Amino acid sequence: MAFLTRVLCLVMVLAGVLPSVFAQTTPSIKSLVLGVPQNTPDSAISAVVLREAYRRLGYKLEIRALPAERALLMSNEGDLDGESQRISGLSTSYPNLIQVLPAVSDIEI
Repeated sequence: MAFLTRVLCLVMVLAGVLPSVFAQTTPSIKSLVLGVPQNTPDSAISAVVLREAYRRLGYKLEIRALPAERALLMSNEGDLDGESQRISGLSTSYPNLIQVLPAVSDIEI
């Protein structure tokens, strides 16, 4: 009887410990913060496309509409993760910004 009691106690202890040891941890959601110039007509459309694309990759995307120069400076300094809605060639003035292709949208003037 004492042996059975010990086995039952061991089973109860393991039943409380093992689930936490083998529990699958929920992966943390990765997030990105992108800057876009304020008051640009195509920013809203690009935001929808980018949010869906990054969601499919497992990222939560936050888009901050900021004055154009401030957004560039913040991205270049690392205060934002990047920029959207920008022209090519910015890396000459902002060396920490790297253009990523393909373009999400294209505007012809």
